[in-house]
Amino acid sequence: MMCNKVLSIVVGLSLLITTQALLAGPTIGGIEYMECGSSETLTAIFAQPDGGVTTGMYSDLIKLSVTGYGESSSTRLNDAFYVFSDLNHQSVTPSASSSYYQLAVSTGILQTYQPAYEAKYSIVYDLDADLEVTPAYVPAYSSIHEYNFIIDLGTAVPSLVHFGVSNGIFSDNSGAYDIMVSQLKPIPAPSALLLCTCGLGVIRWLRGRRKL
Repeated sequence: MMCNKVLSIVVGLSLLITTQALLAGPTIGGIEYMECGSSETLTAIFAQPDGGVTTGMYSDLIKLSVTGYGESSSTRLNDAFYVFSDLNHQSVTPSASSSYYQLAVSTGILQTYQPAYEAKYSIVYDLDADLEVTPAYVPAYSSIHEYNFIIDLGTAVPSLVHFGVSNGIFSDNSGAYDIMVSQLKPIPAPSALLLCTCGLGVIRWLRGRRKL
């Protein structure tokens, strides 16, 4: 009987470690993270400062996949990080403004003239480049206007997340961002998995002994 219980513990541990390997994600600050729970998608329009808000509550690190573009710099086109056309929508060398015309993110309601909430100030990992980074950070230009990255919300308190385009005048804006949001959580270390598994095995064995 004891051999069977030990075997069960070993098999369970193997499954847990295999699952951990399959779920392995980016390492940030020496800690490996994985997606936790289901993702949600939303649209953040350019026509108002607070363009879109999550329905779920998030904290600490979240993964964002952002597509879409519009007009916030007069009639120039911009995506999440770059202005890439002239006033007539003719292509120009993409440029990232030092302030405005970029994706804005906050756990509070976004207002006009708030470039401090631009995503570049909270990006800690560039998923497209597979690179841990230090804010302020702007990803390389994407010709398909798609960016995948991780930001630090700066709060452990679950909160709604607000998105928009950083700007001062919104009455002449058009366009939107399409955003997928996923919560990230640290992956338990193998030692923690071992302790947990062995602990459960011992408890079950002791319960079995009491029944005898």
